[in-house]
Amino acid sequence: MEINLNNYFEMLDLLFNAMPFVFWKDRAGVYLGGNINQAKEFGFESSQDFIGKSIYEILEDQKTARLIDINDSGIMEKGKAIIIEETISTPNGEKTYLSQKHPIKDSKGNVIGLFGFSMDVTELKKFERIAKLQQEKFRIIVKQVMHDITSPITSINIIVSKLGNNVPEADRVTLRHAAMRIAGISQKLLGRYNEESLDAENGNLLVSLALLQIINEKREEHRNSDVLFEVDIDEEANFVFIKHNQGIFKRMLSNLVNNAVDALKISDSGKVNIHVGVHASNAIITVQDNGLGMPEHIIEKFNQGVAVTEGKEEGHGVGLTQIRDAILSGNGNFKVHASMDGTRITIRFPIIATPNWLAKEINLSSNDTVIILDDDESIHGSWDTRFENIIKKNPTLKIKHFYEGHEVILYINSLTPEQKKDIFLLTDLELLEQGINGLEVISQTQMSRAVLVTSYSLNEDKQLEVTRGNIRVLPKEFVSNVKIKLDKNIPFASKKVDMVWVEDQKWYIDDMVNRYYSHLKVDKYYDPISFMEEVSQYSLDTKIILDTYYESSDGTEQYNITGYDMAHELYSMGFTKLIILTGEDPDGRAPVYLKVARKVDDHALKNLDKL
Repeated sequence: MEINLNNYFEMLDLLFNAMPFVFWKDRAGVYLGGNINQAKEFGFESSQDFIGKSIYEILEDQKTARLIDINDSGIMEKGKAIIIEETISTPNGEKTYLSQKHPIKDSKGNVIGLFGFSMDVTELKKFERIAKLQQEKFRIIVKQVMHDITSPITSINIIVSKLGNNVPEADRVTLRHAAMRIAGISQKLLGRYNEESLDAENGNLLVSLALLQIINEKREEHRNSDVLFEVDIDEEANFVFIKHNQGIFKRMLSNLVNNAVDALKISDSGKVNIHVGVHASNAIITVQDNGLGMPEHIIEKFNQGVAVTEGKEEGHGVGLTQIRDAILSGNGNFKVHASMDGTRITIRFPIIATPNWLAKEINLSSNDTVIILDDDESIHGSWDTRFENIIKKNPTLKIKHFYEGHEVILYINSLTPEQKKDIFLLTDLELLEQGINGLEVISQTQMSRAVLVTSYSLNEDKQLEVTRGNIRVLPKEFVSNVKIKLDKNIPFASKKVDMVWVEDQKWYIDDMVNRYYSHLKVDKYYDPISFMEEVSQYSLDTKIILDTYYESSDGTEQYNITGYDMAHELYSMGFTKLIILTGEDPDGRAPVYLKVARKVDDHALKNLDKL
């Protein structure tokens, strides 16, 4: 039959049947009509064949039919249209549809049915799944690359430091350059797959580590130029923390370096020096170049936060504004000095208390056995190099290497409680393809003398996790910097004091000791981890005062241990004089071996030494 293009109904019918899938049903869920494509998708020859049927009569898969019926009934009940994805088993196989469904209302506004149309998006969803799987595979590969690269970089840096003048300067430079090159490639790769969030709140930020990560990335970015990047971090600045958003801070450093490199572009050579130091409770970051000095009018705009783009094809005006905003958001300040010899930007951020989870040093006894757990051969070599001279001077110190987390658990848990006191565990976080990680190894062995060595120390989720688990963390990048102290002079139960006080409110404990106990010898601890690491040096009749709860130094996280938990552990170790100083009514919570003093009881506060 010839189609008449002037016939409205013939054209409507043509369009109707050309659409993917169209249908409508009454209030009871019975189909009243649909186009030919919908009929064929249901397995019928014509649309007349499914009219008068419900979805339960059309689909063999009754579970899917029920889900569709529930969705459609909900639309008619609420009287609101929705767009929904539905997966249905059809005579042509399982398919996914993107459906748009609308309630049909009569002249009085009452819902009398439902109208909908759908598109088959099965192939599209298949491609999405493939893309997602490929992306996830890429993420896994990147994580493994980062995991595998960090350890050899650490090894190279340790070896270079150890060799010193025994190797020609040219060879040392080549080794350092190779380490920087590898670090730059890995950092750039990491940045592409794991963009830092710029929306999160300010957190505890380890300045030196964030700086090193950005500079490694910049070295890789500018590897084809003659620009020399020099990084100088003072020893006392290695473990300095500030309060800042990690993503914003790194973006700020990136823009600072970009601007410094821009100043050198006339000759495509020169030097960018980045220095981190400490002065008067401030972290001082200085970025200096030897290029053309920043003009005075641009400095003025920078100070005011005005965007500057002049003189640059790809101007960093927004970058300068971001730098200023980032400094202010971290309660910092800045100063710009420019001359014909270059530009120096000095930034100050107030230092915050070092989080208790950070391991700034490793404290060992001469009879300890240090267990090193890492699935990477090179990190074992790094630790051997660090301990080589220490063991020569202290041959009773032993190093034991493991590559499998489950083997460490079996070994440590086979020891007696006395033997476990002489174990110190250094474990990687990620133990690839072992079904376990370093945190779980520490947990299952109940090792209080343990340090998690990881390249994920800037990850805020990991920071929260180790805080809750009372675990120390050493950034893997600082294996070559961490101090290793061997204490041969303080054997078990050798330190004599009148009182040990463990309280997370520094101002409170300092005030109490100065006010009432300045005549006594009192050891003070501001977090439970530090105390439990050193508790063995006290005699079992030492008076120990505990708090009920302990928070991190910035007050944002609570430790996963209470004063009652500590008292139980101390009692099991043999300590006999335990006091909990609490602000709440213990309400029968204290066991018989634990004395209770209330913080609101002045008499008790003045006489803790007599309890």
